Amino acid sequence: MTFALDPELERISSLVTSLPVSDVRLMHDARVLWVMLIPRIADAAEWHHITSDEMAIHGREIRLVSKTLEAVDGASEVINVGMFGHGVRQLHVHAASRSSSDRSWPGIIFMTGPPEPRSQSEQDSLAERLVEQIERGREESGIDQDLGGSK
Repeated sequence: MTFALDPELERISSLVTSLPVSDVRLMHDARVLWVMLIPRIADAAEWHHITSDEMAIHGREIRLVSKTLEAVDGASEVINVGMFGHGVRQLHVHAASRSSSDRSWPGIIFMTGPPEPRSQSEQDSLAERLVEQIERGREESGIDQDLGGSK
């Protein structure tokens, strides 16, 4: 079976970069800096559908992206990480940089009104900053060595 991105996840986000197991996608929502990590594993809808090795790498990817969000968003007070797979039957992890000044604080982002879209240039600029920070953190994260190679 071949991996295929769920159309809803594709609609609400754009690709930032690919890591060894996951694609990192930036949400089309300017309320907070918010990404999803989506393992490119066919038919993986739940955490227990991936192997222990994939889990280990994916966990390091989540850590890398969380540190990236913290570095890119100077106002971050906390990085929220969670899986809510009831809306889309494809394994994906949300990571969002939150602060007490964000409109949704302390509530759940997607429960406090509709998304506020960014312009394409804002989305592209933010994606570039995320990629730069991810690339800086890759070596420290060890995600490429887990696969026996380099990026």
